[in-house]
Amino acid sequence: MQRVVARPRRVVASLVTLALLVTACGGSSSPTDLDADTRDPIEMATERWLERYREDAASFVALSPDTPPFVEELARLAHEAAADAGGMLEDGATAGAHSEAVRAAALMSGVAAVNEGFEALSAGGTDAFEAEVSAHDTAGEEVGAFVEPLRTFEPANVSQADSLMSAYGTALDAVSFSLVGVELLERPGRDERETIWLLSLSAAYFAAAPVLGEAAAEQLSFGDGLDGPPITGDPRAMGLAFQSAANAALDRFENDVILATAEDQGITDGEVKDRLSGFELDYSLSVAGLHLMDLLDEVFRDAPSESWAVLGGALTAYERTQALNARYARYRPLSDDGSLPIVRWEDPPAVEAAVPRADARLAAMLDDLRMAEVTPVGVIADYEAGIVEWRTHGDVDDDTGSPDPTVGFEQLAYLWAGAIEAAVLFSLGGIEGPVTGDGS
Repeated sequence: MQRVVARPRRVVASLVTLALLVTACGGSSSPTDLDADTRDPIEMATERWLERYREDAASFVALSPDTPPFVEELARLAHEAAADAGGMLEDGATAGAHSEAVRAAALMSGVAAVNEGFEALSAGGTDAFEAEVSAHDTAGEEVGAFVEPLRTFEPANVSQADSLMSAYGTALDAVSFSLVGVELLERPGRDERETIWLLSLSAAYFAAAPVLGEAAAEQLSFGDGLDGPPITGDPRAMGLAFQSAANAALDRFENDVILATAEDQGITDGEVKDRLSGFELDYSLSVAGLHLMDLLDEVFRDAPSESWAVLGGALTAYERTQALNARYARYRPLSDDGSLPIVRWEDPPAVEAAVPRADARLAAMLDDLRMAEVTPVGVIADYEAGIVEWRTHGDVDDDTGSPDPTVGFEQLAYLWAGAIEAAVLFSLGGIEGPVTGDGS
């Protein structure tokens, strides 16, 4: 784990504890309305992403029966995200719709890329598959072109800082995908089956990376002209604090889940990680993102927004690693289908009970941010992607008469992420609110 300077390590407790408060303080609804100048570009971008998703979805009829099972899961998630984005657009939840539309486009682009690889495999064998994937190993260069505007942007206020942090979180995901794709492409498989698995992952990651890079540039553009209160906090200190906390959370996940599973199943931890990486993108991105965080000084070379890159990337890593630990250790919402060595149990009552608390907490925080004249587009997107989808899916009875636990946890994680980001905005702007003691 990377060592960080003393000051950020001392503020880990205050920042992280405040971000994870579970007591609702204040109002029961959130002001998520955006003015037309902000809303209209987001809506137009969302429709473009949905069209991109539809084009890729129409590019193949069916997956090869030899395709690794994680690809079918990616396709399922893409279809769900696109449907949710369309529904949120109709409901006026524009910011949340954009998040889901980007997710749908990124996932489906990965599925389409794997499908193209299997067409090459059918025509020319493994070498042809590898050549098809290798042709796209320039994904990192495409991402770099999209991310360049972020490097030089200096936020003038808390609203702009929110958009920049969100953009950097997405941008570092894009870079992580491209880096992991290269690593997988260069890794030799132990047999043909593993080689195809690695090439499939690499193809999916190379395809998703530019989508996320383009989306990051959009996220910045949505907020670069917003007004808001001045920035008084230290983004770099906060970022290093969350980076330290994210590293600790990842260590905990690897010890408590991955190593324990390897011992239980009599396999290596590397085998568990490889099998997990196709199904838990959050794990792959957490590992790659935290590794990338160690290289930011070299990558940015004192660019004006380097501190914001640290904060945006660290927040994303912290949100993911906390959710991973909660998913497997506490809520455990997914049942094992034999494709993973990790057994997970369903616990829909726990999720069902947690969502209203997370909803009330984030709603109160949004109320106070808007009263302070902050327009937190990124936080609003998390809130809408969380609570709107929960209201759509969480109350629908399945065969057991319970809410869908998978959907429930995914949306709970959105609400947690929004609360963490909102807490940072309070600190950055010196704004009093639920996390700073003025208000229950």
